[in-house]
Amino acid sequence: MDKKLTNPKDRIGVRKAGMSCVPPRVLAEIGLGMMEGGIKYTPYNWREAGIRYSVYYDAAMRHLMAWFEGENAYLDSGLSHVTKAICSLIVLRDGMLSDNTTDDRPPP
Repeated sequence: MDKKLTNPKDRIGVRKAGMSCVPPRVLAEIGLGMMEGGIKYTPYNWREAGIRYSVYYDAAMRHLMAWFEGENAYLDSGLSHVTKAICSLIVLRDGMLSDNTTDDRPPP
């Protein structure tokens, strides 16, 4: 019996998003951060109400600046400021992909 060198699904599967490239520990932290936001503001609130670019840019930048200044963890939850910044960017990107945003950036 001849053995196939690859599974036929491989040709298709390798062209899709490589989820095995995303570190699971980071995904778990993001899940905690998103859950925390859902408790604070209700889950998926940004999809219901829409978002402004500036609000999530500002939030991400505040978290990154706090982290850069040496404050590693967000005081309310103990999660990394970097994780909180990522969560802000995820909401921003999801809003953009859902076409549920107000682009209030300054003019170029």
